[in-house]
Amino acid sequence: MEILRMRAEGLSVSAIARATGHDRKTVCKVLARGGAPLPRRRRGGVVRYHKLEKHKAYLAERMAKGVYNAVVLFDELQKRGYTGGVTVVRQYVRPFRPKVDGFATLRFETAPGEQAQVDFMEVRLHLGDGRSVLLHLLLYILSYSRRLAGLFLPDESRVQFLRGLDHAFRATGGVVQNVLSDNLRAAVIGRDEHGQPIFAPEYVEFARHYGFTPRACRPYRAQTKGKVERPVGYVRGNFLPRLTDEDVAEGLPRLNQRLWWWFDAVANVREHGTIHERPLDRFMRAEAAVLQPLPAAPFGLDEIGMRRVSRDGFVEWKTCRYAVPWQLAGRDVLVRESPDGWLTAEFDGTERARYAVSQLRHEVFERAEFRAGLAEATLARHGIDLGSAPLVDERSLEEYEALANGGGR
Repeated sequence: MEILRMRAEGLSVSAIARATGHDRKTVCKVLARGGAPLPRRRRGGVVRYHKLEKHKAYLAERMAKGVYNAVVLFDELQKRGYTGGVTVVRQYVRPFRPKVDGFATLRFETAPGEQAQVDFMEVRLHLGDGRSVLLHLLLYILSYSRRLAGLFLPDESRVQFLRGLDHAFRATGGVVQNVLSDNLRAAVIGRDEHGQPIFAPEYVEFARHYGFTPRACRPYRAQTKGKVERPVGYVRGNFLPRLTDEDVAEGLPRLNQRLWWWFDAVANVREHGTIHERPLDRFMRAEAAVLQPLPAAPFGLDEIGMRRVSRDGFVEWKTCRYAVPWQLAGRDVLVRESPDGWLTAEFDGTERARYAVSQLRHEVFERAEFRAGLAEATLARHGIDLGSAPLVDERSLEEYEALANGGGR
């Protein structure tokens, strides 16, 4: 029976009452006697799903894709003409949700500005043409206020990890005393004879520059940083379903813009289930003022390299080819990948081309404006005058008829 099942899943009497529409006293009586009385109407009756009838096929389609978050589905249904409430959607979806086994752990709280937790999560996004791309989202959470920040990155390399932290510090307006991670390869390169983490030299230098102490969980104790583990499921359930095919196709800059909107409009302004306060309110009230200030000079995080422009006017960067003005063929240009996902090609100190960095492999990016005048220049270099010389051989119709009838040239 429903009330007994919900109680077995750990729901409180109040939560069961809200979900079923019964009074708390009725729920207590049902639990005491181990059976249910006849349904009792509250405020006009038990929950009915007639307003969802024409939307059930859509809900089935979304749940088949793993979207069970009632708030996300409610937002989508409203755009499709749904006039009911979020409670009806929540109760309709609940029986379809996969069961999750729970476990107990001890929660540690920290003082304002004392700690942030950071972790990577892998995100596979699908393109409209059937292809998919694997991205890496670095999630950062202030342990006291639970304020979230983060950045989509192309991989989990050390420079990308540091880029993500740099962004998080700037997004939250300051630096905490300690940053806790698990044993990320980008941060921890080993353990000493006492089992203490050995941090990568670049990470140590980065931490010194920003003024925080890096810390790492003990091996196989990732739950030590549970504050950042929990939002992983929240991102998958509430944010990722909001992405459109256009968002995915446009790459990292667009995805990060959507992510930052979600932080500001949803994640950091909803009432947090543990602290019973909006993370942004708690941050502004008690944490913003105690963060350490950002350093005056940024830490250098651009990836740069010299590349020779090919004869057909392309530079190669991480297996992909990007067009530049054809006049640069054979020249060496400086290619720079910035932390915000843009790739630029520079020559003589001037930017000559800019692209959103591709997340796929072996893609070719062409620009028509970079080819203007190339055909004429190529023909001129070979001494061909476009005004007088035909581009192809000219033959009479009699010759083509002879070839068709089996004749010679």
